[in-house]
Amino acid sequence: MTGCVIIEIFVNNKKGKKIEGNNLTMSFAGDLIAARLAGDPSALPITKIGWGISSTPTTPGDTDLENAFIKTIDNYTINNGNINFYYTLEETEYNGNLIREIGLFTDDNKLVARKVLEGIHKENLMRLENTWILHINKPEES
Repeated sequence: MTGCVIIEIFVNNKKGKKIEGNNLTMSFAGDLIAARLAGDPSALPITKIGWGISSTPTTPGDTDLENAFIKTIDNYTINNGNINFYYTLEETEYNGNLIREIGLFTDDNKLVARKVLEGIHKENLMRLENTWILHINKPEES
């Protein structure tokens, strides 16, 4: 299973930089997501998103983010073998931090996927609009 994180940075409600990159999923995540795509609505307890400050490279055994700010995901959709998670870090949230990592979490706070970032200095006039796409089936090549 692979994934992609897309972050759009808005400052004073004006669209600025866009960051995109692949993520690493944790070793247990594939079974959870495959069961959800097979129709089991209770099998996808991924409900939270977190931001942290660590730049330590991602490994399949990661369990948490450093100095994490965690909140509920806004929404998700399932289509074509992908699960798309949508969430926003608002202007009033996690200010004064250098965001260097982002992660998806289950209801019971298990880390499902993690991405290390180049670093975003979060300020009070900044909003991060995010999409996290987990690809269950690799896209077909054309």
